Amino acid sequence: MGRKSCFLLASFISMIGFVVLYFSKTATHLIIFESIEGVLFACQITICIMIITEYSSPRYRGIFLTMKSASLMWGVWVSNAIGTYFHWSNIAVVGCVTTAYIIITTLNWPESPYWLATRGRLNECRVAHHWLKGNSEESEKELQNLIERQTDLSRDEENDQENLKTLCTVIKRNTFYKPMLLSMLILTLYNSLGKMACTVYAIDIIQQFTGSESRAYTIMLVLDGVTIVGVYVGCAISRYARRRSFLIITSGFGIMFLYILSLFLYLVSSGIVENNVHMSLLLLLCYTVTVSGGPMIMSTSLVSELMPLSNRNMFAFLIGTFSNFAFATFIKIAPFLFTSYGFAATFFIYASTALCCLILIFIYLPETKDKTLLEIEQLHTNNEPKSNKQSELRKE
Repeated sequence: MGRKSCFLLASFISMIGFVVLYFSKTATHLIIFESIEGVLFACQITICIMIITEYSSPRYRGIFLTMKSASLMWGVWVSNAIGTYFHWSNIAVVGCVTTAYIIITTLNWPESPYWLATRGRLNECRVAHHWLKGNSEESEKELQNLIERQTDLSRDEENDQENLKTLCTVIKRNTFYKPMLLSMLILTLYNSLGKMACTVYAIDIIQQFTGSESRAYTIMLVLDGVTIVGVYVGCAISRYARRRSFLIITSGFGIMFLYILSLFLYLVSSGIVENNVHMSLLLLLCYTVTVSGGPMIMSTSLVSELMPLSNRNMFAFLIGTFSNFAFATFIKIAPFLFTSYGFAATFFIYASTALCCLILIFIYLPETKDKTLLEIEQLHTNNEPKSNKQSELRKE
């Protein structure tokens, strides 16, 4: 269908979901709404990142991807604020207005130059590429390499469909399974850091610290605001910092604060130290800032940049499925861990899982900052020689 049409379809489905939410009267209606909005949630890690990586230039791609992650937390904060101070159906009103704006603006987009090139519509590809990225020398070189590479890819994919008809051969390619495994590691790292679990169960966690439900709602909104600030600080830093280093450093600090929080809660539960609400909230605040400013925004950015140009739809489908599975797993097991082992042990388990992922990422993840999608794909190719043009682009 193309990127634009697919995104429009998802937006219309999302609009239907928000209308259902607004008129919901029973739990069944809410389940129907959640099922419909599942399409939009899945788009976050599939079509959305494909659009951002293909529509933006390498120089600004990172900042756009991090801002996309920031917009997700804005939605969480606004929804929590509405649910705290107003009737929850107003969330649907905000959703409808936002989706209407998205639909109107999307109608004015061109189609993705990458998709057009793969379909052999080269004139439309040139027009769309110039509309999006201008006519600079750097843009023209990227367009030339794009047309050459995507034309070859379209032939390769046609041969795959005619001769192989299986997923196994595609998965065995370096340019497919290497970024797939790295992307799975990055997403597992992010989910195992527990930020979304802490967001979903914020009231229960904060109430455990403070012993007051009313204070828990206020502190939750404060932490949501801190998360947004941390995300935008991370966006600013990521504009200049190297992707790999930034992810590793911020994830390391996030894991450290998780371990410290786990140790503190263990000492409190054992009666070794006295419970200090301010200390607990301070550690939770430091953890929130480090995770929201780094892994939360960098995970989506790196996964989208690692996504190969060949078999891109298949990659998006598989990584999107894994992402939602990992998200659901860590969210659903959190209440069981809290109840069975306590908050201290749960934070320790999450931190240890994240540490294992971080070690593997430190060993295997390449740097992707300011590289074109073609150059990033070459990083995973052991046998394919780099062309002179690509070498010149990398030097520049």
